[in-house]
Amino acid sequence: MLEFKDSSGTWQQVWQTDGVSSTISSNVVFPFEQVYIALDSPNYLYDGFQFRFRNYASITGNNDHWHLDYIFIDENRTNNADPNHPTFGSSADVALTHRPTTPLLDGLTAMPWRHFRALANPWADTFMVQNYNHNHSQVATLDRVISIREAAPNNTPLLTEALPAVGAYVPSPNADDSLAHQLFNTPTALQPTEKTTLETTYQIINPSGFQSNPIYEGNDTVRTQTVLHNYMAYDDGTAESRIVARVTGTKLAVEYTSIIEDTLQGIYFHVPYARTVAQRGEFVNVKVWLDSLSDDSEVFSRDLHRLQFRWGHNGFYYVDLVDFSDNKILVPIRAGQKFYVGWQQSFGNDVPVGFDRSTDNSHRTFLGVGSQWTPSTIKGTVMIRPLLSPNTNPDLIAVQTLPDPVAQLTMKVYPNPGRDWLRIDLQQIDEAAVYTISIYDRVGRAVYERPWEQELAVQDWQPGWYMVVLRDEQGVILARQAWIKY
Repeated sequence: MLEFKDSSGTWQQVWQTDGVSSTISSNVVFPFEQVYIALDSPNYLYDGFQFRFRNYASITGNNDHWHLDYIFIDENRTNNADPNHPTFGSSADVALTHRPTTPLLDGLTAMPWRHFRALANPWADTFMVQNYNHNHSQVATLDRVISIREAAPNNTPLLTEALPAVGAYVPSPNADDSLAHQLFNTPTALQPTEKTTLETTYQIINPSGFQSNPIYEGNDTVRTQTVLHNYMAYDDGTAESRIVARVTGTKLAVEYTSIIEDTLQGIYFHVPYARTVAQRGEFVNVKVWLDSLSDDSEVFSRDLHRLQFRWGHNGFYYVDLVDFSDNKILVPIRAGQKFYVGWQQSFGNDVPVGFDRSTDNSHRTFLGVGSQWTPSTIKGTVMIRPLLSPNTNPDLIAVQTLPDPVAQLTMKVYPNPGRDWLRIDLQQIDEAAVYTISIYDRVGRAVYERPWEQELAVQDWQPGWYMVVLRDEQGVILARQAWIKY
């Protein structure tokens, strides 16, 4: 919905459009539509005029994404304007329309750095670049360049190469909008260390043949990052949707291949935000298979585990490979061996997992019912990432902690001062989460560290000052408070 604020300060709805019907295939991506809204009422012609876009959405995760582009307030426009007219129609712009595929790692957006160093040639054969010529009257030469550099820990250029020019790039849509390219030159050799980040930049050069307005400059450059740390990923880190394994017993798995001999330590899941715990889902069985997805190839199952939402922008929840007694289970993987990570719906509500629609790895995604497996027919990438490391205590992706926009967890400790007992109340808790209470004395020694309980007996503790710290399952500090025993 589009709303205008009138001169009395009241929001007025001036336009709306229906959402996508549930009968439409998940693989369909609708094109942008051009809409003209007349701004001709005296109620809107005042200093400080405002407008806003809103939508009605579901509360069960990422289902209702929509995009706005080329928003203009301009004079002498009309609802009956020719959409091909260079002034009154579409914007005179040539743009990069998609995040180009990177010429690295055969579709991977992240790989353990030790695996990268073992590759004789880590650069993919081809990569795709997609453009659009919005200028319906202008034909010109489309020149583009690709550059690759080590962005962290060093700032080291590795390659700069011009892409083959499109000599007469006509108004879109046309066959030149999506072009596959190859690198003619070899990037500078790279010997990464742990936590290396590569950055690939695509840029349109001299776009003035199509446009002259500086407002379009932001469409001329796209950057992508590739992480070399201790995990593998196909997704780009952003969930445009979510995917579930419907019906109890249904399984979903994603295929990976290890470059070197290594050990699977755990699995990251992106769990989209939902309004309540019940809407975030119930229990799943986290699973690992080696070589194939047959029943006898299953090597790990952590049954009845509850995936957790992590505050922050597209945060990931880490599942350690442990048994019911919290004993670590290591899954050794041979060089060149295929392995599959995924989950099975246990019971209760469906469990949503993030789904990246900007990259397509449906050919590596499989759906299982009983002993039967079929490739996914939904274009996109399940946001599930295996962690491979010889270190049994590996570094994890940093979790960005932000206040809950609905309700922020708080901790109350009393009586303070206290003598015989200590009560720790948590307000606005996530009922699905597991919290740990750590208590330190005045010199920083841990005197207590256990799962959260509301009441502790402290009559045998020494008098003095203590710090009470609340952590989540990944060790992130959520709250802290001083307490005095007398």
